[in-house]
Amino acid sequence: MLAWPMFPWMSGEAEPQWKSKRHQEGRPGSRSPGVTQAFDHSEMVATGPLGCWAIDVTHAGTAVPVASGGAGGASGRRAQTGAGSSGARAGPLRVALVGYGAIGTVVARELLAGVAVPGAVLTAVLVRTHRPRPPELPPHVAWYCSEGAGPVAAGAPSGSSGGGGGDGGDGGCAGGGGGAAAFFRSAGWDIAVEVAGQPSVRAHGARCLHGGRDYLVTSIGALTDEALHARLRGAASVGRARLLLAAGAMPACDWMQGASLAPGGATESVMTMTKPPRSWRGTPAEQSHDLAALSRRTVLFEGTAREAASRFPKNSNIAAMLAFATAGLDRTRAVLVADPAAERVVVAVDFHSATAGRIAFEMVGKPSEDNPATGQDVPFSVLRSIRSLCATEVVGA
Repeated sequence: MLAWPMFPWMSGEAEPQWKSKRHQEGRPGSRSPGVTQAFDHSEMVATGPLGCWAIDVTHAGTAVPVASGGAGGASGRRAQTGAGSSGARAGPLRVALVGYGAIGTVVARELLAGVAVPGAVLTAVLVRTHRPRPPELPPHVAWYCSEGAGPVAAGAPSGSSGGGGGDGGDGGCAGGGGGAAAFFRSAGWDIAVEVAGQPSVRAHGARCLHGGRDYLVTSIGALTDEALHARLRGAASVGRARLLLAAGAMPACDWMQGASLAPGGATESVMTMTKPPRSWRGTPAEQSHDLAALSRRTVLFEGTAREAASRFPKNSNIAAMLAFATAGLDRTRAVLVADPAAERVVVAVDFHSATAGRIAFEMVGKPSEDNPATGQDVPFSVLRSIRSLCATEVVGA
C-alpha cells in the first residue's frame, strides 16, 4: 500500500476532485520473492475551490512482509496526556486567536460554526492595535488589544473596556497598556493560535509557552531567527507546553518529515516559488530588478532557505516549513521567480530521501481576497491542526 502524503486542505470543508494513476518500474512480477527492489510511481492531481495540486511520488520499497493491523497495540491503548489531548480535558479545547486578519477571521468563523472542528471553541482574540470589536463575535469571545487594558465586552462602546478604565482612543480597546497582560492572565483559553505575522511570534510566543499553554505558529519564518527559536523551545520546556508549527501552505509535510527520519535522511530538498512580478513589490527584488519591465521568467533569488528568510521575510514561511520538516535551513534550497505569464502563486517542491524515495509536486494556490499575500488554503490548514489537537480520532497523525 502506498503512503499518500496528507495535504492541509484535505481535512477542510472543500472537497477536491481527484485523478490518479500508478505503475511499477522493473521487470514483471517485481513483488515475487526473487526480487528485492521495486519502484512504484504514483501520480495524483487534485483540483478544488482552494487551488490545484499535482504530485508524483516514487517509492523505493523492499519485498518484505508488512504486519497487518491498524493503530491498535500498546501505542493505540496508551492513555492520552498533555495539554493538546482531548483525553486529558473535561470540555472542548478553548482556542485564543492572536490576530484577526485574513487568516484569523476565517478560522474564527469556522470555529464559531462548530462544524469543521466540533471539539474546539473560540473564547478569546488578541489584536495589536486599537480597533472596534467585530460585531460577528458573540458575547462569550473576549476581545483584547495589546495596547489596551483588558477585554472589551460585546456591545461596549468604542473606547470602553470590559477590564475597566482607560482611554480607548479611536478603537474598541481601552488604552493605557496591559491588554496583552490581561489576555495572558485570563484562564479562559487553552491554546493560542498565532495568525498575526512574525512580530507577534517575537512579542507573545515565549510568554504563552512559559505560562504552560501550547502555542500554534503560522508565521514559521520567524523561527529562522535561531535565538528566538531557542528562546521559544526553552520556554516550552520550562512551561511543559508545546511549540506547534502549522504546515500552512506547505503540502505533504508528514511524508517528507517521515522520509527524512529514514537512514540517510534527506538528500535533496528544493522549493521553487513563482509569482507574477507585481507580487514581488515591497521586497528586495524591487531594488535588484525592474519588475514592471520584466518580459520573461526571471530568477530573483537562489540560495538556502535561511538566506531566503533573511532577505525575503514576507515570503519565507513556506520555505522555512519545508526546511524544518526535511533537511534544515542550511541544506534546503529556495528559488524565487518572477514570471509575467504567471497569474497565481505556484510552489514546486522536489524532495529526495536516500531510503524512502522521492516526491515532487506543484501547488497552484488561490490568494485570499482580503490579503493576496495569503492563500485561501492556510486557514483550513490551521483548522486541521486544531482539530488534530482535540479529536478522539486523528486522520494522518
